[in-house]
Amino acid sequence: MGRTLLLSGVRGGVDIVDLDTGKRTGFINNEWFVLGTPAIIGDKLYVATFGGEASMLCHSLHDASLLWSRRIDVVESAVLAHDNALFVVSVRGNVYRFNANDSTVIWSRQLDGDYSVGPVAADTIVVFAGENGDLTALSSNDGTVLWRVPTSNAFLASPMIEDGMLVAVNSHGAVLAVQIHTGEVHWRAELHEPVYVAPVISDDDVVLALSGGDVLLLHMNTGEEKLRIHSGRLPGAPPRIVSTGILLMARDGTLQHADPGNGVVTQLLRLRRRSSSLPLFTPNGVLLVDEEGEAQLFELQHEQAGGGSEAE
Repeated sequence: MGRTLLLSGVRGGVDIVDLDTGKRTGFINNEWFVLGTPAIIGDKLYVATFGGEASMLCHSLHDASLLWSRRIDVVESAVLAHDNALFVVSVRGNVYRFNANDSTVIWSRQLDGDYSVGPVAADTIVVFAGENGDLTALSSNDGTVLWRVPTSNAFLASPMIEDGMLVAVNSHGAVLAVQIHTGEVHWRAELHEPVYVAPVISDDDVVLALSGGDVLLLHMNTGEEKLRIHSGRLPGAPPRIVSTGILLMARDGTLQHADPGNGVVTQLLRLRRRSSSLPLFTPNGVLLVDEEGEAQLFELQHEQAGGGSEAE
């Protein structure tokens, strides 16, 4: 694919963009709305659609051709690619494991409640966070329920997994650290403030962007508060960790940098429109996308993302 970006839009299309020039070199039409992030395995793109005739679609990244399509229940969450398979949960709790090569449904299962965020996985365990407040772990091999941790409020942001520990935060600010293999709750912290974006795990810290504009760092081992920084803006996306601090994309399109060392928050730029897209690290800089799908490349001086470039 070379230096290529794939930009998925709510209206169903995926733009194929040359990273060096910013020009669109191709387009994938999915017909129905796409609300969740697609997945990539090798040279194939997998998209779950939301609409009257929702489908799971597989496209070639070489020529944008449709390789296969399968009708499923409507999906508004991300597709998970794990262990050369695809995992999808529908709005109404229908879980599917697809063979990535030919669309075969390896297994399916019905979960209680509605689901608006995608699953996460480690080893042979896939975890689903529901709007009914449940965290449910299934075996990726056959869909068997391994454990369930109930909470009292909806999960509206995907959990994160690091070193065998799952961290999830519900809409009322209850943060849980759960042993992925046993379902044992290692710790629980009550923030008493809504959280609508996913947590980030960085070294020994859990980083959370609260709805009131605060950025909170908790100790990964204990859940105790380590640091609180006030950004003053409603978060639009999960924080991103860079070598000198934390990047914050606000809902109003403002990109900020927070320095955990002194608590100073600096505005880097502001997009013309609002944004809820995570800043994307590329070899050419940080890519920002607004709610209308307009992309802007920003050079972040002397910074490197912890995981390196994420562009194709």
